[in-house]
Amino acid sequence: MTRALLLCMPDIYQSWHELHIKGPWLGGASIAGNCLKHEVYVADLVLKRKDVKKGIDEAVNSTNPEIIGLSAMTFQYPTSFRIAQYIKQNYPGIPVALGGYHATSERKEIANSEEGKAFDYIFTGETEHTFNQFLNRDSLENISGLSFIKNGKWVHNQRHCAIGIERGLDSIKPPKRDSRIWTGYHFHDRTVDTAEFSRGCDYACKFCSMRAMMPKARFMTYNLDRVMHDLKTARARGTESIFFCDDNPAMHPELFKQFLERIKKEKLDNMYYSGMVSTKSMTDPHITKLMREINWDFVFLGIENIYEAILKGMRKRSSEDMVSRALDSLYNAGITVLAGIIAGNPDDTEETIRGNYQWFYNHPVDSIMPQFLTPYPGTVTRKELLEEELVINKGGMDNEYGGWSTYNGEFAHCKTRSGLMPADIEKIVYEEHMNFHKHRLGKLITGKLNFAKNNPKHLIHWVAAEIGPIIIRAIRERTLNSSEKAEAYRQRKIAMNQFNI
Repeated sequence: MTRALLLCMPDIYQSWHELHIKGPWLGGASIAGNCLKHEVYVADLVLKRKDVKKGIDEAVNSTNPEIIGLSAMTFQYPTSFRIAQYIKQNYPGIPVALGGYHATSERKEIANSEEGKAFDYIFTGETEHTFNQFLNRDSLENISGLSFIKNGKWVHNQRHCAIGIERGLDSIKPPKRDSRIWTGYHFHDRTVDTAEFSRGCDYACKFCSMRAMMPKARFMTYNLDRVMHDLKTARARGTESIFFCDDNPAMHPELFKQFLERIKKEKLDNMYYSGMVSTKSMTDPHITKLMREINWDFVFLGIENIYEAILKGMRKRSSEDMVSRALDSLYNAGITVLAGIIAGNPDDTEETIRGNYQWFYNHPVDSIMPQFLTPYPGTVTRKELLEEELVINKGGMDNEYGGWSTYNGEFAHCKTRSGLMPADIEKIVYEEHMNFHKHRLGKLITGKLNFAKNNPKHLIHWVAAEIGPIIIRAIRERTLNSSEKAEAYRQRKIAMNQFNI
C-alpha cells in the first residue's frame, strides 16, 4: 500500500469565483476512487488561497505521503512549478509528479525546460488507471503516457488512447469523495459537489483544449446505475447542488432525456443541478422543461459568437437562429443562463465584438461571461495562429504579457486580421460588458426584465456580494477613461492569482 497526496492548484478562472463559487476538484477524487488498494488523499488548494504555503504544510504533515501529485491547467502551471520547488526544498525525498491538461499537452517541453527539474514524473491524459499502475509498482516502461527519468534522461512512454476508447467509461470506478481532506465547497449559498454523466465530445471546435486531453475521444456516457449511485453518495454527504463537469452532457438529446428522467425516477430532484451545455440540445423545449422539473436551474451556455463567418472559422456547429431558440427555450423553462462568448477571433472587428454584446440586449440571458480566444497548447487554433503570426503572448513561464499564467480565457493574447491588438480587444470588451449590465439594470428598473422568473435565491446573493465592491471601484475610477479602466481591471485579474509560495 502506498500513501499519495494529490494537490489541485489554488488559481481560479474568474474573479467572481472568489466570492461565489468554490467547486471541488473531481479529478482527484476520481483517481482516489480508482486506487482503492492505496491511501490517496486529495487537497484542493482553492480552499487555502489566503495562505497556500500553510495549506501545503497542513496537507503534507497530515497525510505523510510517499509521493505528491500536482494537477494543473495551463494557467496554473507556473504555480505548480513554484509549489513543486517548495516541496523539494521543505520535504526532500518525496517525489513530485505533474498531471493535468498542461502536462498532457507540453510534457516534452516541460521535461526539456529548466523548471522541469522540479518534477520527477509527468502523467498525460486521464490518470485513473495509470496512477493506479504506478502505485502498484508496475514497471514504469509499461505505464501508458508516463514520463520519467532514467539514467539522467527523460523517457516518454507512448500514450495510448483515452480511457473511454481503450477500456470504456465503465472501467472507471466512482469518485471517492471522502479522500478530500478539507471541506468548504459552495455555489453561492449552497454546498456543492461535482459529478460526471459523460466524457468526450463529437464536435471538433478549433479552440477546444479537451481534444488534446482526450484525443479521438467521442462522446460516451457512464452506465446510468453508476451515475445514480454517485449522485446518491454525494447527497448522503450533505450536498445541495451538483455541477456536472462534462464538456456537454446534452450532446445526444435522447441519452440526456433518459438521464434526466432517471434522476426524477430516483427522486434525486431534491438537489439542484448545473453544468455546461451547447445550444443545439437546448432548442428542444421538452428537454429544458424536463431539466427544470429535476431542479436543473443554471447553465453555462457555450454560444461563442452569433456571426456565421466567425462560427465557421471556429468550426463551431451553431447559428444565430439556434442560439435565439435555445435562449427562448431556457428562459421559458425558468433556467438561469450565463452566456459564454469568445472575443478576439482572427476575423473579429470592433463592430463584431460590440455586435455580439448588443445582440443580447433583446434576448433573455441573465449574464454574459466573455472569454478571449486563447491559443492553448495542443489546439488547432494555436497551430494556425502561430503560423499566421497573430499570437502576441506565446506563453512560457513569464513574459511581458504574463506568459502561461494568463492563459485562462480572461486575457487577450492575439491580434486580429483587422489589426486589433490585445489591449484594443480587452478595452472593447470591458466597455461593452459595462454597457450590457447598465442596459439590464435599466430594463429591471422599468419592469421590462422579470428578475424573479429566472433568478433563484443564489443570484440575489451574487448581486448582494458584488454591489459594494462595484460602487467602491466606480468611485475610485471615476476620473479614468475606458482604456485606463480596462487596464485596471486587467491588473486586478492578474493579482487574484499571485501567491506567496
